[in-house]
Amino acid sequence: MTDQGPPKGEAFETARGLFLACKEVETFIRETVLPQFSDEKLSDDVSGMFYGQLLRAYAWIHTITKLDEPFDFQAVAAGARALLETAIDMVLLRANPSDVARVVAWEESERFKHAQAIERYYQALSAPPVGHEPAVQFAKGMKARIERLRLRQGWKSKNGKARHPDRWTGRHLDEDAKRADDCGHTFKFSNFYETEYRQVCWMVHGSGFVHRRVSAEFFPAIGGMLYRPCADLATLCAELAIRQVLGWSATHEAAFGDLRTRTILVAGVNRRLAMGEAPFPEVPRR
Repeated sequence: MTDQGPPKGEAFETARGLFLACKEVETFIRETVLPQFSDEKLSDDVSGMFYGQLLRAYAWIHTITKLDEPFDFQAVAAGARALLETAIDMVLLRANPSDVARVVAWEESERFKHAQAIERYYQALSAPPVGHEPAVQFAKGMKARIERLRLRQGWKSKNGKARHPDRWTGRHLDEDAKRADDCGHTFKFSNFYETEYRQVCWMVHGSGFVHRRVSAEFFPAIGGMLYRPCADLATLCAELAIRQVLGWSATHEAAFGDLRTRTILVAGVNRRLAMGEAPFPEVPRR
């Protein structure tokens, strides 16, 4: 590598290799993980919640495996952000499964917040809520119940009144990332949040910071470097769902270990072959 930057094409091929790692994870979850779940194993709210989160994680990694062009970076960033939040939630719920009831409460509170916004919108227009009557009825009829629900969960403002928090934990994502790290998983949530998350949000929100003064050969790396955390986060979500719903076994340990090896190899081999190098570096003889 020189002061002028990497050789032409290296950024793209590095990103391409990481993209292929995502494809390995997508195939693994689709063919190996999802078939293990059946209706009789999803008979309680906790199992149902974990399976639902697994499906969301799979949906994202499935989508990401279709996003292999430089201008897909915004969608890849959206997937990385969603997978980060999903994985953090699953880690925290795995540590305290009873908090699934808290997630359900938050979802109902969020629905009420949305219904209130619709109600205020039509009130400002002095118009009937055509097409949104159920939402307005929900806002009118559920206020007392939702306020009690919020107070029971400890979701209060400084003056003691009920409020709707941004997250079901009642905390900000950065603090939840730290708590997820305390659970001892290999993915470093706080590190990703503090070093990458804000840039990911810039990409999703369309900030000019993303592409300003970036030359063409580096452009693939903007979104391409997010393939690796996407693969790692989706893999972690699959592991957490298995541990919670099915129970972990030696067979699972071996299968996930093999997946981790394949994702590392496919990323490295693709780059080396594309750059005209041997697939594996030669080891000097002693």
